Amino acid sequence: MNYKSNFISSTIEQPKYTFSIESPTSKEVTEGQSLEYIIKVKNKSLKSKMHVKVKDILPNEIVLEKIEYGIEGENILEYTAYNNTLTIDNSIEKEKTFVIKVKAKVGKVFEKNKINNYATMEINKSTVVKTNLISHTINKKEEDIGNNSIKESNTVTGCVWVDENKDGQIDEKEKNVKNVEVRIRDTKNNEICQETKTDKEGQYEFKDLKNGSYIVEFDYNNQDYDITEYRINGTANTKNSDVIDIQTEENELLVHKAMSNKIKLEKNTAKNINLGLIEKSKFDLSLKLYISKITINSNKKEKIYNYKNIKSTKINIPRSIINNASMEIEYKVVVSNDGNVPGYAKRISAYLGDDLVIKKEKNVNWDIKNNEKVCTYALKNDIIEVGESKELDLILDKNISNDTNIINNMVEISEDYNEKTLVDYDSTPNNNRQTEDDISSANISITTYENKKTVIYIGTIITIIGVTIACIYVKKHNVKKAKIKEGSESNE
Repeated sequence: MNYKSNFISSTIEQPKYTFSIESPTSKEVTEGQSLEYIIKVKNKSLKSKMHVKVKDILPNEIVLEKIEYGIEGENILEYTAYNNTLTIDNSIEKEKTFVIKVKAKVGKVFEKNKINNYATMEINKSTVVKTNLISHTINKKEEDIGNNSIKESNTVTGCVWVDENKDGQIDEKEKNVKNVEVRIRDTKNNEICQETKTDKEGQYEFKDLKNGSYIVEFDYNNQDYDITEYRINGTANTKNSDVIDIQTEENELLVHKAMSNKIKLEKNTAKNINLGLIEKSKFDLSLKLYISKITINSNKKEKIYNYKNIKSTKINIPRSIINNASMEIEYKVVVSNDGNVPGYAKRISAYLGDDLVIKKEKNVNWDIKNNEKVCTYALKNDIIEVGESKELDLILDKNISNDTNIINNMVEISEDYNEKTLVDYDSTPNNNRQTEDDISSANISITTYENKKTVIYIGTIITIIGVTIACIYVKKHNVKKAKIKEGSESNE
């Protein structure tokens, strides 16, 4: 017998809507005049309601004064914004219209200027759409036109800081960033007017700027930092970040710069044009190998050399004990977390120098397959926190001979891990590249000398031999002389 379930189908209605922006204000406006925008969203779906998030970033040339919003024909609510950005969430029932009224005032301008505005909308937390573009032309007040007797002296100030909690605003304990290059550029001719660097407090200042329109540019270290969110809603203008990341091409290279919006200057000071930086997640483990102790054994005697974290040393031993001496070297392996992400050194490998021997009874934490494949997993479950270090011991033996000159040992992180699955910032595990900071070596130089007792003993023997030869020579010479004398007497 065959069984079949019943078949159920359903159709999900796609949202149907209209989304627009309009202005009852005339297209030509003047400094100080009121300006109004009306944003409308109509849910034209027959069955379902829709959730929307409407966002509008107003032009810098106008100042936001008041926002009213609500479903058309129902209660009207007021929205408080602390800068020229508004973001409003709302649900709209079928066949209802959601209305936002934005009331602003035109600011001062240096010259006749055209401004554009549009709004964006996120629908049901997925689709993002935007309205039509609406434009106005701002004219200067008649009494200001032609008045060239006014002294032009404008100032722009701001700071660069690290937004440690990523909330988009300057907090009391967050650190400032010094020596960031900052420029101010005239938008009319695209020329750089002034350049400076942030001081030790992260502050910068441009003085004596002429009336006009400017952009502030920051050269920041995009290898280590990202830019915090631009003008987060609800954040005071004095404490937020006023720039966005722009990629430009310079000398055929792609360069990241932080740039502000246009800043209009006319007998005023533009304060708090700030740059907020967020430290990028950086995984960076480093390794150092140190010599901590050397023991020389010869004829049941030993001599110990103790060290405090040195990378190289020289040992001078008597030549008389060569071929009858051995050396035990104790190393300290230090793994440090130099980044800002906790991680693990899952495996550490040692590349032993010539004739160095590792013994299991002295190195219980090391895995020894043969003298060429030595590694340890001792730290694989020990998380290394940011700024923390972990240590391991490694003990090696070597027989000293006439050929012993330089003893070299090298250790490397051969496997690492972090929960963000980031690769190491400046190293590749297990590649045996000695220019990286996850590998380290330590060297011992062996020199020899003659033992003083041996020198004295040999010197004594040579002296005795010399004296003996001299005595024999004198004796022979005397005998020969006597014979010659004896012969001459007989001839007489």
